[in-house]
Amino acid sequence: MNLRVIALTVTAVLLPVMGTPAAADEKAQNGSNNIEQLRAQLQLDESISRASFASCEEAVRQLFSIENIVKRYGEASDDPFARPYTFAPLKCTVVYDDNREPLAIVATPRPGLKRLPKPAKDSATLPVYAKKRAQVLVSNDERRRIKANSLRKIDGVPVWFESTPSSMAAARAFLDATAQINTRNVRVPRGWRKHIGKYRSVSPLRESDTLYTFSTPEEVFLEGIIRANGDIIIPPIYDQVELIDGGFIARTEDGLDGLFSLDGKPILPVEYNSIVHKGEGRVSVFDGEERYQVYDTASRAFLGERYEDLDFIEDANLIVVENDGVHRFLTRDMTPAFGGNYSRVIRLSGNKFIVKAGDAESLIDQSGNALIPAKFDSLWPHGKHSLIYATSDKETAYFDYDGQQISPEGWNVHYAPSVEKAYITVSDMDGRFGVIDSSGKFVIPAEYSQIHQFSEGYLPAAKPVEGWSQKGQRFGLLDEAGRTIIPFAYENLQLVRKGRLWARKDGKWGLIDTGQTVIADFTLDQISRFREVRDPETREDLPLMIAKKDGLYGMVRHDTGEVVVPFAYAEARPLALQLRKDGEWVTYPCVVKPEIDRCKPNQRPGAVVIPSSRRPR
Repeated sequence: MNLRVIALTVTAVLLPVMGTPAAADEKAQNGSNNIEQLRAQLQLDESISRASFASCEEAVRQLFSIENIVKRYGEASDDPFARPYTFAPLKCTVVYDDNREPLAIVATPRPGLKRLPKPAKDSATLPVYAKKRAQVLVSNDERRRIKANSLRKIDGVPVWFESTPSSMAAARAFLDATAQINTRNVRVPRGWRKHIGKYRSVSPLRESDTLYTFSTPEEVFLEGIIRANGDIIIPPIYDQVELIDGGFIARTEDGLDGLFSLDGKPILPVEYNSIVHKGEGRVSVFDGEERYQVYDTASRAFLGERYEDLDFIEDANLIVVENDGVHRFLTRDMTPAFGGNYSRVIRLSGNKFIVKAGDAESLIDQSGNALIPAKFDSLWPHGKHSLIYATSDKETAYFDYDGQQISPEGWNVHYAPSVEKAYITVSDMDGRFGVIDSSGKFVIPAEYSQIHQFSEGYLPAAKPVEGWSQKGQRFGLLDEAGRTIIPFAYENLQLVRKGRLWARKDGKWGLIDTGQTVIADFTLDQISRFREVRDPETREDLPLMIAKKDGLYGMVRHDTGEVVVPFAYAEARPLALQLRKDGEWVTYPCVVKPEIDRCKPNQRPGAVVIPSSRRPR
């Protein structure tokens, strides 16, 4: 049989391909009980391989990188077939026998391993070839499955090569390949020999080419810092160690932080609630008295005072501090940046700030320049659409984060921007309603006496009967293009939800869809906003609302109009979704299922039953 190694390359893990063994191999395997015969057939044949092993030799050198050689791997498994392949640092593939059957070889340094393990008695394996440094085993249950192991010392470190070939020929190729790998120039990195086999993991820091984190087998979740020359800087006793400008921040398992120099000497003791790196030689220190202070790692000194709150502004030489409800803007050197004292500061994206001085609020940039003047009582941001709602006794308006007014000058704005496209409802002094987008352009002209909000692409709007008065107006439904979807024939329309909406006609409310199909008849005198309530039995979220019919209150499903609680109650709190029963205010499900555990006396949560001392007036 003319077997020869024709290529050897470093690859990702390739599982051995189960090939059909030659007739001689079949005969040898079938006679596996004849130990002497199998041993004779497994003697190495020098004619098998003459190719170069440069690729695999380079892979072996990678075995002796710092990350691999000092790791302490567990003891060898008693069952050689249970050895995992995924952890092995070396993976290469031998192609032999005219490229018919590629053979995957893996290897890992095993400090402390002196010899190959013997198969356990219950491992269902039979040794058919064994020496001090190599062995081949065949499973009793799978005669064609073979395990080939080889143990070599490289620079004094045991390295376990292993593979699972599918034939005796493959086993011979494996043993021959591992025997021929030239490792004369492979050496343990200088300064690391004393660490061989001591550590559980060693990983290079992304921020440094000369530093590593490491842990021990005894405390695998604690880490320290070690240099590339093998010198330990920070012992492996910390939950986390972070490299920063000029040193390290170390955190204990108890959540306390300390600061160390690059040579491992303590700078700040490990007693602070948190130490956070803020770049450019600055860290924020939060002490045990719940006060913040800025520390300069270059001068190794605290800067400025201690504060109740402290916020570094990214990409700006700016810090916002607070003490006793007074906010100030400081530089990173903790000197005044601009402005004075503010009672309120809200940070927006793009390093813009809503600030309050006295009774007025304004919008400023990171240099303190006013973008919205201090003439409004309040400014409220809508972060999703980067808009600001401004109110005062004289006007309401919308601005963008650059301080540009979006709504028309002198017009009023209504509601929050719609969720989908930031549409804003506006009206002029004559009461004409329209809708603008976030650029201020009208998408629905000001031709209506009232407009609600867009929802699911639909807009309830009303046309006046006389002038621009809302008296007698009639509602219809528009789409985003302003086309009429539902004619203007209703006294009121609510927002569309899942293609349905509540409508009022002839003084009664009913549920219809966008095609005007009636879902629930027009029988209700009043309806409220709905709230999602979890049914304790079905685990379904029910959209419930308080409704009034014939002078009595009950509960109705907002999506179907189904009556959930009969109309039998004289008092209700629509916003709280509560009905008064037997002198107590209760909500769903206790109003209809008082027997369940959560509704029994002394077991009801406060949201279900409100004691008289806490009831709103």
